[in-house]
Amino acid sequence: MKKNLVRIIPENTDRKIVAHHGDVSANFSFSKTSRNILVLIFVFFMISALSFLLAKNLKESQAYDVSKFSAGNIISDYTMSNTETMNEQQIQEFLTSKNACNDRNIQRAANFPGYQYHIENGKFVCLSEETFEYNGEKQTAARVIYQASRDFQINPQVLITLIEKEQSLVTDTWPNHIQYRSATGFGCPDTAACDAKYYGFRNQVRNAAKLFRDVLDGGYTNYPVGENFIYYNPNFSCGGSKVYVENLATSALYRYTPYQPNAEALKNYPGTSYCGAYGNRNFYMLFSRWFGDPTVSKQVIKFKTIVRPDATASKQGIIQDGKYLLSTGLDPNFYLDVQYASKNEHALVQMYTQWSKENQAQQWQFTHLGNNIYTIKSVLSNKNLSYSFDDILNKPQLKLTTENLDDCSNRWKAVKTQNQYTFYSSCDEARTLAVRGQSVTYATPVEVNLSSNPTLQSEHWQLTPASTPAPIKPLIEDGNYYIKTSINPNFYLDVAFSSPADFAKVQLYSQWSKENKAQIWNIKHLGNNKYQIKSSLSGKLLSFNLNNVSNNEPVFLLSERNNNCSQIWQAEQVDGGFFFHTTCDEKKALDVNGAFAYYGTQIQIWDKWSNTNKAQIWSLEKITSKIESVPEPTPAPASTPAPIKPLIEDGNYYIKTSINPNFYLDVAFSSPADFAKVQLYSQWSKENKAQIWNIKHLGNNKYQIKSSLSGKLLSFNLNNVSNNEPVFLLSERNNNCSQIWQAEQVDGGFFFHTTCDEKKALDVNGAFAYYGTQIQIWDKWSNTNKAQIWSLEKTFL
Repeated sequence: MKKNLVRIIPENTDRKIVAHHGDVSANFSFSKTSRNILVLIFVFFMISALSFLLAKNLKESQAYDVSKFSAGNIISDYTMSNTETMNEQQIQEFLTSKNACNDRNIQRAANFPGYQYHIENGKFVCLSEETFEYNGEKQTAARVIYQASRDFQINPQVLITLIEKEQSLVTDTWPNHIQYRSATGFGCPDTAACDAKYYGFRNQVRNAAKLFRDVLDGGYTNYPVGENFIYYNPNFSCGGSKVYVENLATSALYRYTPYQPNAEALKNYPGTSYCGAYGNRNFYMLFSRWFGDPTVSKQVIKFKTIVRPDATASKQGIIQDGKYLLSTGLDPNFYLDVQYASKNEHALVQMYTQWSKENQAQQWQFTHLGNNIYTIKSVLSNKNLSYSFDDILNKPQLKLTTENLDDCSNRWKAVKTQNQYTFYSSCDEARTLAVRGQSVTYATPVEVNLSSNPTLQSEHWQLTPASTPAPIKPLIEDGNYYIKTSINPNFYLDVAFSSPADFAKVQLYSQWSKENKAQIWNIKHLGNNKYQIKSSLSGKLLSFNLNNVSNNEPVFLLSERNNNCSQIWQAEQVDGGFFFHTTCDEKKALDVNGAFAYYGTQIQIWDKWSNTNKAQIWSLEKITSKIESVPEPTPAPASTPAPIKPLIEDGNYYIKTSINPNFYLDVAFSSPADFAKVQLYSQWSKENKAQIWNIKHLGNNKYQIKSSLSGKLLSFNLNNVSNNEPVFLLSERNNNCSQIWQAEQVDGGFFFHTTCDEKKALDVNGAFAYYGTQIQIWDKWSNTNKAQIWSLEKTFL
């Protein structure tokens, strides 16, 4: 990586000289001027003299101990990963302490027209006061560093040290745009120019943090843990030595800056040496001076515990014993919740919206122990809100455990501010009950973490007494139903391809059989007119992706997830049927994509915008006959109508066109493959299986037509149920309307209508019987259209 730009400004001069003070020695570049070579030589010697004096003065004024530097252990994994060292406010305070940002010598900027400076109110703006645009927000450097630290779990002190080591941005009183655009030196190899795609302060900081995290997580590194040969300089003739890299954090530094300091570079710190490289040396020394030893492998923490109340404790509590709902200060619509409504030991605690006031997974029993210290117990399982004390430094997610009042993690001190509460752990009163991060969504973990000063909304909670209202009479009785769209009541809620799988598409389709379980839904009341809607085919629930509760989000089937709002629907009765609102966002309802009822139309969620929107109004037809796949509830048995006598007996047939009875339905080239063409051809042999078709009655004069040659079914592309769509053979797809044909008997034979659209029938292309004429589907327009009338000749072959 290229190293920091250090300005050396002699007193009473406005000449700006920039030196690359990093891994390679004596690598100076000068601003363009009109001065002659003698002046440049003079300046070079001035720099050498000033560098010597600077190093001399630094050595005299401060005790820099480089003796503890070890090329194999520059920083420990613990130190690089410790994100608890500084919060955002502490980062800001540190940056301000290192640079007052009060350099008013702004006339210097005019001497360097190639550089851009930020000047306001008669002074240079430095890093601690600079802001950076991101998504319409002006972020401070402290904010950028803090976010990168949290997102990639890298110690913010490491990032601050890197920024100073690379570009002196922390202490520089008049930084320029070049320093900001390559703030951490990311994408700036010593042997090439910086890569522009990594420019920008935020981009630089986050990419550096990501690289460190990648190595810590076991990703690629050029110098893995173990013995490596590491060079002293990009000039390999300078040599190197074997180094035993002791940990991943040190390996990450070498991936960033792949050189070690030689003995002279260490001896001459903070100066330079022949064949020297200084990046990792400077990182170690900067970190040590600012933050302490970077190689420590553990942190000594002193906890301020809150003792368990005894008999002398005050019994007057700020919260009355009882059952409560706890909503977060981040968003009052999200409540403290037991994941999956689990009653198990160590069940995790999260945030979730409220789909029912009776939901015991969101009800908590408060019991006062004295001195405003409480146990908080799940009403669902009678287990206590707790966490693993051994993991306290890692912001552990809260869980439920059997009560143990000797365990400090079972006890919480309540503090009230106006109408909100903060709960401090008895294990360390510096740590609070908090929502992880500064935003909340479905299943956001709840943790114990260091409290901020002032406390954040993620640490604030509102309490609402839990009540049990009188039960509401359900709008819909439990049972099995057909669910029809109000756009066209001939189209039903349907499982595509009769799939029993998770994520099976939910669509509209016409009804070809009353027994078709792909169109039978078990509706179960959960309370307050909230329902589960379960497929009788698979037992899976009507669902969607709860991570994207937005318009146009497709609905599918999914195995039951306890207490999952994407599987719970709020019914609202209107003229013509019901709206089914998702309890994840009750502004959104079950919706027909495009408000267009057709074969295969996707079902989705969409904002409810009108009480008369037919795309969101569903009519229900209760089924009184027993559906075996859904054992509960069990409706009373219904009478079974007399079966319809089939028009065509099951068996093998030759199928001939009425255009010319010498031409037969035929498989082109006797192909056994999927998508084999179906055509007309003359009969050259009675034993020709390419012209023998097995017809099987499915009920209500609906049939499968199967090739005796391959066992594959007469089919077409169900995604294009339109005129001129070719017919082919395809392996059986359960409950696929493109493979089910409705027979209609007329003079001279039969029409075979597709059950995807019964207006369309099996048809001879161009109404022209000849060798190889394609068979297709086409609208039936006449009862005497010979191109769609087929005669059958039974065969016992």
